[in-house]
Amino acid sequence: MSWQRILMFCLLTFAVLVVVLPILMEAKISVNPMLNIAVVAIYIFKIKVFCKIAKFEKGCIKLSNEKGTKVKELKLKGGEIDFLKKFGQSTIDKMKLKKVYVIYNVGLGDAFSTAMLCGHLNLFLDLFFVYLKNKKPTATLEIFDNVSYNNNVGEIALKCSFSICLLDLFGALVYALSTKIAQRRVYYNT
Repeated sequence: MSWQRILMFCLLTFAVLVVVLPILMEAKISVNPMLNIAVVAIYIFKIKVFCKIAKFEKGCIKLSNEKGTKVKELKLKGGEIDFLKKFGQSTIDKMKLKKVYVIYNVGLGDAFSTAMLCGHLNLFLDLFFVYLKNKKPTATLEIFDNVSYNNNVGEIALKCSFSICLLDLFGALVYALSTKIAQRRVYYNT
């Protein structure tokens, strides 16, 4: 065999492995409801590939990059959100969840009110984790709470580690695009 055939075989094998084997991804979401802002970052093999800052305003979400220079508006109604819902749902069905960490810092300025709020928040997070454990039984789930009794603070962060195959991701994209095209055809034919 010549070196060109060996090289071609190695490249083809590498391409098949990349498509079939799962890719380790990590998503970090941090929300500050008092400032009405969120930060979303996605890492692939510990390398940041996506980071957006979201501001929630009347009927839309404004996305900007880390420097705040490029701004894109997403309407909360319409085709873009429907496409993202379909793509997100089919992607979530295919992904293998590894770890989920919820970190929050809450304070209302009053110790009793803060303790009651944190108790209820822990209860709801535990219920969410039970639901998540039923859907994805191999996931590691943890809550880290930081209570600020004397301050008015409200921050919640979510860190998820998951893996998904590129083939599954491509299938979810095709499914979402096909439903979007089908909806467009129905809209234009009526």
